[in-house]
Amino acid sequence: MIHRFMLCMLGLSLLLLHASPNVQSAAQSPQFISVYVEGVPVAMTAKPYIARGVTMVPFRAIFEALNLKVTWDKTTGTVIGSNAWTEIELKVGSLPYRVNGNWDTMQVPIEIKDGAAYIPLRFVGEETGNDVTWHAANRRIDIRAGHATKGKLYTADGRETISGKQVRLLVLKGDELLQVAEVQTGPNGEYRFEGLVTGSDYVVEGSWPEDADIHPCAFRFHVSGNCARLAVASHQAAIQVLSPGGNPMVAGELQVAISENGLVTSYMGQAGGLYVTDLLEDGHTYTITAQLPDTWSDRYAVPEPYTFTYYEGVKIQHQFVLSKLTESQVTGRITDETEKPVAAINVSLTTEPGQEHIATYISKKDGSFSFRGLEKGHSYWLNVYVPLSGRTGNEKPTIGALLAPIARKITYDGSLLQLGNVKLNRIQLIAKVVDAKGNPQSAISMLQNANGQKDGQAVFAGKGYIAAGGMTEGERYTWKVMIGDFGHASGMNVKVSQKEYTFVYRPGMEEHTFTADN
Repeated sequence: MIHRFMLCMLGLSLLLLHASPNVQSAAQSPQFISVYVEGVPVAMTAKPYIARGVTMVPFRAIFEALNLKVTWDKTTGTVIGSNAWTEIELKVGSLPYRVNGNWDTMQVPIEIKDGAAYIPLRFVGEETGNDVTWHAANRRIDIRAGHATKGKLYTADGRETISGKQVRLLVLKGDELLQVAEVQTGPNGEYRFEGLVTGSDYVVEGSWPEDADIHPCAFRFHVSGNCARLAVASHQAAIQVLSPGGNPMVAGELQVAISENGLVTSYMGQAGGLYVTDLLEDGHTYTITAQLPDTWSDRYAVPEPYTFTYYEGVKIQHQFVLSKLTESQVTGRITDETEKPVAAINVSLTTEPGQEHIATYISKKDGSFSFRGLEKGHSYWLNVYVPLSGRTGNEKPTIGALLAPIARKITYDGSLLQLGNVKLNRIQLIAKVVDAKGNPQSAISMLQNANGQKDGQAVFAGKGYIAAGGMTEGERYTWKVMIGDFGHASGMNVKVSQKEYTFVYRPGMEEHTFTADN
């Protein structure tokens, strides 16, 4: 019986002896600290440890896990981690550090242990814009992308911080900047905004108009750039463009011109949601106008110009408030003979040919144009002005240059009038027009096809020249011309000569000469 008991005790002792290393390992395992970034464990060759209540981790492993490019200067003991939107610089044994250009002081410096450099984990995680969570139960640290941004406001020279200024965060939605939050800079010029969304575009600027001298800053959260350092930048004049709802429109979408005595002298620079200038002269009177881009011209009316006299030391601040346009009443598209859109062509409406324009539009990149403000039941003349590119005075026109179409009468009946493509022909044939002595003359001309019907297009192209276009290769045409000094014949009889030229059109034809009778 005793022998059997001793055997049992011996077996139990051996069992405990073999089990004891595992028991010890289990007792030590809670000392290990695991680090996760966005739920993925960070592999570290050296183990993290806690010193003075701060978790220290190998800098290279954590920097790379946070998508920071690592630079290590062993000589100076300087560590730099950077990516497209942040940069952090620390030095071994030194409490001062720099993040995105701002200097501050940490509680525990970088330490060298067992040949590896360790940095405070929470400090690095939070200074790079992340959220750090400590789970004491399983000694695990989770780092996830944060939703906050912070910075400081400085004087223009960047040497001192500025407190008590109103700074606001705006998010880009379409063409508008919507206010997210507004804060006041703290004792050290610091500010902080919460709730940002990765990939969204933001602008940080001073509150208008009191703190409009704060230079705006734009960035894409956690993608590119940051606004960690703001500075005041006083300007002679600052212009803000607002949407019909009162939100700032993003700068860069339109041109803001400064003119004096009717001549444009400069364009205002773009800064965030502002347009600024420092090119004004004391005592001079200026007019500022906003020139809308194509993407806005169908939605907003051009704001009224702003005229002022500048006096040195007095800041000019003005807001252009856009207003919504009514629906288009007339639409069309300028094209060449191949239906390729033609941009930057002046299209206008008049009540009668040759009268003052009541509406003018410059065709967009896609050739489109539109008009508003027409009266139901009224008729108008559509005029298209095409400058003869490269010509001055009475120089010879160029084959291939665009021709302006003849003015076209339209009637607005109250419904949308769609004109479709307004085709511009190109010059295919040129003719000289001279008197019997060879002096250049003016002329009125027209083209007729083989059936005697008006066809193609013939225009006066400067004294001494006429041009024709819109012809089909291989077709027969007659070019009829009346020659006379029409430009000086107001109220007088004009002696004219009628001439004709019949031909079959072929590309590359030599120019013809029409000579008036004596």
